[in-house]
Amino acid sequence: MALIVVLSMLLAHHTASWRASDDERILADQLTLPLAKVLKLVVNSNAKYMHNSTWQHLFDSLEAARFEDYKNIILVKGGSKHNATYVDNSQRGITILETQFENFDLHGLSALYHNKDDPLIRADAYVYILDTTTVGKRFPQKFANFSKLDLYELARPPIPASNVCAFGRGVVERYKTNFDTHVSKVDGLAFELGSDVKGVKQLTAFADNVTELSPRVEHGEPVDIYRTGHPRRVFWYPDLDIYKYIFWEHSGDIEGNVVLTNLSASQWMELTVAKHWLKLLLGLAVLGALAVIVNQNRSTMLQGTKPQREAS
Repeated sequence: MALIVVLSMLLAHHTASWRASDDERILADQLTLPLAKVLKLVVNSNAKYMHNSTWQHLFDSLEAARFEDYKNIILVKGGSKHNATYVDNSQRGITILETQFENFDLHGLSALYHNKDDPLIRADAYVYILDTTTVGKRFPQKFANFSKLDLYELARPPIPASNVCAFGRGVVERYKTNFDTHVSKVDGLAFELGSDVKGVKQLTAFADNVTELSPRVEHGEPVDIYRTGHPRRVFWYPDLDIYKYIFWEHSGDIEGNVVLTNLSASQWMELTVAKHWLKLLLGLAVLGALAVIVNQNRSTMLQGTKPQREAS
């Protein structure tokens, strides 16, 4: 009987020891797991649009898509009265980034760099969109896929794409104050179509690798989504499942001050294509000139090596 008691005590001690070591092993495994990457959605907007609530259409569509990661949304309000970063609990805890700088589609990129180390802003990767967008029901999963971006990777559709893109934190650290230069609406169109303007370089200049996403596709007929009396063309981005609303070749409908863009997007495209063709032709001309020089040098060398006749 005493032997049975002793054996039972030993067995209980061994079992407890095994459980403890097993728990320790599980804990150790958990400690060695890599931390999940932080991905944030940056929405470029403007303080003067707040009365129209263009961004509210976007947030309504996020709710309809059952998006839940609101704490990782950054709404950038350009043209604000002061610079500030705070959590807006009235909007499900999104982060508001107010900046006095106003630069059409690009002040969000500027503000991102200047606040990149703020705990509310810091992330491993960012998806960059504009407030004049809505999302489809597949957006949450599409968005999550961009957490796989490398540090210096840029992902974007073929231009023009309304500056919609995604990039790793390293791209932000590299471009620094590149987007601090003020550009006009027309300059912004040129930038969107792939040109550097006023020293503002394309994001591709700061990425080690560029992943090309699917091109945007025009979606249905123009709609007056913001009730300005001016319908906007709608473009769908398949790899994000977002819809971008564009006041084609015009601006100012939301502010009630409609103006015709000095140069249409199609004209800018023609200029951009002409510029690339000019570069190609110049390159071919240089190669042609080098080929002539090489042939001339070769002919001179051959003439110099011909055997001379011996005097008779």
